[in-house]
Amino acid sequence: MGIFSLKKSCEPQEIALLKKLSHENVVQVLEFVPNSPRVIFEFCPHNLYSHGKLLENICGIARDLFRGLEYIHEMGIIHRDIKPENLLLTSNGSLKIADFGISRHENPEMTPHKCTLWYRSIEMLLGATNYTKTIDLWAAGCVLAEIVRGEPIFKGTSEIDMLNKIISILGTPNFTNWPELDNLPTMQYIDLREQPNNYLSENIPTENLDLLDLIQLLLTHNPKLRITAKKALCHRFFENAGGK
Repeated sequence: MGIFSLKKSCEPQEIALLKKLSHENVVQVLEFVPNSPRVIFEFCPHNLYSHGKLLENICGIARDLFRGLEYIHEMGIIHRDIKPENLLLTSNGSLKIADFGISRHENPEMTPHKCTLWYRSIEMLLGATNYTKTIDLWAAGCVLAEIVRGEPIFKGTSEIDMLNKIISILGTPNFTNWPELDNLPTMQYIDLREQPNNYLSENIPTENLDLLDLIQLLLTHNPKLRITAKKALCHRFFENAGGK
């Protein structure tokens, strides 16, 4: 097996997390260099950002992603930076979740402005500090939408611009479906513009209604209603794909 250093060094907190993780869909550590922050990882020649032909294997990519997320979430860890660059592909096409630099064990108070902007969940954009592992599922929905579209679905330049782009496609969140919305810090000083319609299907060019439904469940405004990794693996998208 070849080796490839994903980064020259890792912070102690990331090293501590990596030592606990062992799963086929999480990048494998080959060696922790003694008395050094340097870590040697298994060789993965591509990531989702650099690899071209993804749509034809979207079922396998999605399954591997949810298996990896299910595992790290069961370990009590939130990745907090799921994006194409951090999703590696082996030579046989298996997906590996990588880069746990800002990952943390789930706790009631966390920093709201983590996660790369285009993949940041709506509750994080609204200042939530008590977010959960469901932020990773929102990011996964953004990744799957990007594979279909060939470009990011929410390509904002700021948090406010991101909110506007999300509302333009998914509609404005409401208190009926998300009772805790009004308690989020940013809601104390902004008014979300009214846009009652969901235009997700118009923005994801696919005839696969199962895939569209899965992405919709991942991009649910209310994090308590957002699909989990475990439930996503049981979605009819995988059943109807025939194992492809």
